[in-house]
Amino acid sequence: MTTLINGIGYIRVSSDEQVKGTSLEMQEDKLRNCARSEGINIAMIFRDEGESAKTKDRAGLLNALNYCQDKNNNIQAFLVYKVDRLARNTEDHFFVRSLLSKNKIRLISATENIGDSPQDKLMELMLAGFAEFDNAIRKQRCSGGMHSRLKQGIWPWKPPAGYICAHHKKKDEKKNVPDEPHPQVFTLMQRVVRGYAIGTLNQIEMVQELERGNFYTLTGIKPTSKYISDVLNGNSTLKFYAGTLRNPWAKELDLSDLEYEGKHQPMITGKEYRMIKERRAGNKSLVKKEYRGNTAFPLTGTMLCCECGRKVTHSKHKKTNGKEYFHYICYTVGCSMKGKGLANERAEEKFAEKLKEVQLTPQFFQFFKEVLLDVWTTRKYRMEGTATVNASKLKTLEEQKNKVAEAFEEGIYDRGMYKERILKIDNEIAIHRINKSEANIDRYDLEANINHAQHLITSLDTLWIAFSPEYKKKFQQLVFPIGITYDRKTTFGTAEMSLIFKAKTMISGACFNSKSDLVDPSGFEPLTSGVQNQCSTK
Repeated sequence: MTTLINGIGYIRVSSDEQVKGTSLEMQEDKLRNCARSEGINIAMIFRDEGESAKTKDRAGLLNALNYCQDKNNNIQAFLVYKVDRLARNTEDHFFVRSLLSKNKIRLISATENIGDSPQDKLMELMLAGFAEFDNAIRKQRCSGGMHSRLKQGIWPWKPPAGYICAHHKKKDEKKNVPDEPHPQVFTLMQRVVRGYAIGTLNQIEMVQELERGNFYTLTGIKPTSKYISDVLNGNSTLKFYAGTLRNPWAKELDLSDLEYEGKHQPMITGKEYRMIKERRAGNKSLVKKEYRGNTAFPLTGTMLCCECGRKVTHSKHKKTNGKEYFHYICYTVGCSMKGKGLANERAEEKFAEKLKEVQLTPQFFQFFKEVLLDVWTTRKYRMEGTATVNASKLKTLEEQKNKVAEAFEEGIYDRGMYKERILKIDNEIAIHRINKSEANIDRYDLEANINHAQHLITSLDTLWIAFSPEYKKKFQQLVFPIGITYDRKTTFGTAEMSLIFKAKTMISGACFNSKSDLVDPSGFEPLTSGVQNQCSTK
């Protein structure tokens, strides 16, 4: 019979949403499965459940380390879901690792291959490094307002050939204006890219045109078939030429906005962009995609039947006079509204009226902005305060270590007492070092993003009418994520709406006056000191 060894588990999430979700349970299941396969008896599982659960001091990790240090517990294994659950940078990770090694405790990852062999140690170093790298990249992406500038229509990086690079980075400046067309390269690139779009130039002829136009002398870029292929296949470059800024982090960060309209002068039209894509795809895939979109029926997928609640579809037919008629219609079997159509023009007119009805007023948006900024400022100061407190505690703990060392040298502590005291202090140092690292809140230009969003949220009907069909569908999903019912006898009904529109209905008794737009946001966001002070004057 295999002898089990004793071990403990440590699981962590860093946000309230993860606590409420399944992340902790999923991590615990993985840990227990790993323990069974490794022959480990889990004595305890320690948890840190995010800031809102009041564990921002990593009490769970500190308790876990102290539990390991107690020889009576005979702990030989420390299990984590992934190495990045332990710490977010390599320095902190290996500091905690050394504390475990001093007690001859193995660190085991339930999802990664780490151990004590040279290969395993290399893998652990790489995993810890990747965790730190990923954290640093995310911080770098948010810092400097890059995402904010994308929303403002400004490409924060070096523009592609055809535009003047102002070298803001070398001047240690932020880029606040759109890229200007290069007086010579812009027209040269425009000519060859448009030539490819309409089919008068192939890739080799594009290279020849660029060579004749002294492209290499003007840009320092050698025109080759590979370069042309990269331009035509690269979504970011080609979309930039068409006047659109592509968000490179949208999918990774789960953002709804994939693209933004650029403020720079486009080199090609949207139609020419699609023609290029058609040519690259052999004139097949893009045509099918556009057909599926059916520009005559933008409400398909959003509009629901008032009787059965299913999504309506659409139909198109010709009268004997040759005129075409377009209708939204329910085809659900057994529905009393089956086969009863609604003219698309009337439906879309009523939908625009519904958007106007539910859109936020400027007064409410001002209130909403004040609440968000007040909460953000409070959290920012709290995190900055946490970093200062942890720095102070680290200094105190280092002083304590020096005093313990002096006591050992003077014979006040024997070797056993000295080791015990130092290990306890090192455990606390590990926690405060991690807390200090995680309290360095990312700088984010929240106010600029709110101002940019204001004209969108306070003029829904106007924007929806102006949008192209493909953007109308995305816009509809943002406002009515699960759709909205329509009754032919009345109009559009009530529906589940996005969070910001829910907030308006959640705030009861709201009243706005010229002196202050702020009211008590009870039920929406806990009152912060700034909001309390302003509300107390009402």
